[in-house]
Amino acid sequence: MRPKLTRYIIEKGYATEEQCTEALQRQVVFGGKFGTNLLELFHLTEDQLLEALSHSHRIAVADPKRLDKIDSKLIELFPESLAVKHRMIPFEESQGRVHVAVIEPGDMEGIDQISFRTGKVAVPFITTELKMGFLLEKYYGIQRDRRFISIPEEESRLREEWIRKKQHKRAQQGRIDEIEFEQTGETVLALVDEAPLPPDPVVDATLPLDLTSFEGASRGLSEADDRNDIAGILMAFAGFHFERSILFTIKGETVHGWKGGGMWKNPHIIEKIRFSLPDPSIIRDVAYRKDVYRGALQDVLIHRRLIKVLGAPFPREVVAFPLAIRDKVFCVLYGDNAISNDPIAPTEPLRRMAVKAALSFEILILKAKIAFCA
Repeated sequence: MRPKLTRYIIEKGYATEEQCTEALQRQVVFGGKFGTNLLELFHLTEDQLLEALSHSHRIAVADPKRLDKIDSKLIELFPESLAVKHRMIPFEESQGRVHVAVIEPGDMEGIDQISFRTGKVAVPFITTELKMGFLLEKYYGIQRDRRFISIPEEESRLREEWIRKKQHKRAQQGRIDEIEFEQTGETVLALVDEAPLPPDPVVDATLPLDLTSFEGASRGLSEADDRNDIAGILMAFAGFHFERSILFTIKGETVHGWKGGGMWKNPHIIEKIRFSLPDPSIIRDVAYRKDVYRGALQDVLIHRRLIKVLGAPFPREVVAFPLAIRDKVFCVLYGDNAISNDPIAPTEPLRRMAVKAALSFEILILKAKIAFCA
């Protein structure tokens, strides 16, 4: 059977089965909760999601108005480290109880921590991943991921466009079909058959994985459990070939830094990289052409900013590989040897590993669809 949340959303008519599948596929590649991905695709409203979450978890909704005015003394009782770890915040005291906003009602360790620190019975109330990001930023100063900022800022404009499209379609066809949100530019992933790669050497499964070798990284990808496993294995393999490497994701018309590998002073800064896909860059060229790039890095604004982040002069040569599903590029792997300016080794193993990584994402999507389907 489908998960309760998905079944309720479809039965209530908040989103179609096709839209839920699209959100599921997007979740596998870009992470976040299923409901968050539905919100980002504008397939339902936050109020509808809250109702569905409340019904599927059988707990009440945390009142958004009360969440916006939490007593600072209550916040002080639950330190930042625990709030971030458990993604929950106490927001109201009442008759020996403390009400707690949560996104994972089953996290009893966090609930017990709040009970212990407040000396009161903790009662969970559901909220969205989007709202929790806002609360952690407001009360603890934890900066939100940009994906949690963009939804409310863009929602009003996009929903107006949504309504106009519905009205136009109703006028022309006399019925409402599924709306394609071209203005979001989201990449819709689907499962496809790929041409088989040449067979790899047989590897003894009892030996520890050497992710710098083609055979070890291939085996690692075949055993990957989630998107971060795939990215980590790909970056470990890339790190053997490049002094510096970056894995970018493409979400709509925006490029996001995901993971960095190699000789980095602060690899976490990669997550702060954001720029527009249509602006001139090597990422745009690889994404649009759907092909490997090897050559000089052009002197354009995005590249200058990128190299400033990398902390080195322009490299003599760079390489970038697309990761695509059904001809849709959703990630780009970048690499250079700018620190030593040594020549870049042959790129065919990396190209094949990028293909294998994309196939691993397809496998995760297939597993998610198997669990999703009735």
